[in-house]
Amino acid sequence: MASSAVSDRPGRTPHRVSGRLFAAGSSAFIETSVEFGVGSVCLIGVDGSMGAIRSLTEVTIDRSVVGLPRRIRFPGGEVFESDDHDRFEAALAYAEGRSKRKSGALGLGPVKLIALAVLAVLLPVGVFLAMPYAADGVARAMPRSIDKAIGASAFEEMDGRLFRASRLAPKTKSDLNRLFREIVDASALDPDDVRLRLRMASHKGLNENAIALPDGTIVLFDGLVEVAENEDELAGVLAHEIGHIEHRHSLRQAVRAAGLGLLVTIFVGDSASLLEELAAAGVFATELSYSREFETEADVTSARIMRRLGRDPEAMVFLLRRLHKDCNDDCEESGFWSTHPGLRERMESVGAGTE
Repeated sequence: MASSAVSDRPGRTPHRVSGRLFAAGSSAFIETSVEFGVGSVCLIGVDGSMGAIRSLTEVTIDRSVVGLPRRIRFPGGEVFESDDHDRFEAALAYAEGRSKRKSGALGLGPVKLIALAVLAVLLPVGVFLAMPYAADGVARAMPRSIDKAIGASAFEEMDGRLFRASRLAPKTKSDLNRLFREIVDASALDPDDVRLRLRMASHKGLNENAIALPDGTIVLFDGLVEVAENEDELAGVLAHEIGHIEHRHSLRQAVRAAGLGLLVTIFVGDSASLLEELAAAGVFATELSYSREFETEADVTSARIMRRLGRDPEAMVFLLRRLHKDCNDDCEESGFWSTHPGLRERMESVGAGTE
């Protein structure tokens, strides 16, 4: 029987994680749990009975993303979610045969131990001054595949939860896709590496905005399209987001956010943890404001693209001014989901990019 197949395994007891089970294609759910065994997982019924045992190769386990539940997608379409990240990770580590790191298991030789001791003394002073530069150096040395890896699940996780289907007219959508292709063709990016997604945001502060995800996905929200008075204003916004992707701002911000933990991970050579660290920091970075340095860099790129196309590079400034006028002082507050600083600062940055 299924229950004995798991409970009678030799060694440690499989780990159980509580959460919610969604039926295939439904938003309705029941409170339940899953139990991990070595190389396997099974659903636990509301009555405590154990369902069919599934090999880890039969299910899809989403990446860990800051602020979002852990997910297991079963072959029949059911989706299990848990908010207990720590317990989920511990159970998954057991199922995959991984163990928590122990200080004695690093296998560091005398030279590395001395290096760590020196770092422990110097880092408190040097990290504040050198971290942005060191992080950028690390990010620029990483292959483009890393950007795609850390952003692979970001849109999927947010779509349907924080984003809704666009309500724009079909012709408007067609015009925006044409405009996007025009902008991409004038940029330094490969057209196959970027894509446009039109959505309506569930968060009011995000709807008059656009965001660029690490894997090259640009999300343009209905609210911003409706506020724009002409095509050049939207072209400037799209070119700005292209600038973020071209300069790998999401990855650079993710590396900065991961900070010392990432550098230590690279130092000990744990590639699996490296991707997990960057994946979590990468999605977290999309939820925060970019630095003024990154915004100015994206603005300069936008102005360059707009000039190349014979469009008005200052058009975005007028759009930002109009948004600023509509929301008054609230625009100076960079909310949780704002991907840009306050609009007054944004206007200065765009102006600098068009000089």
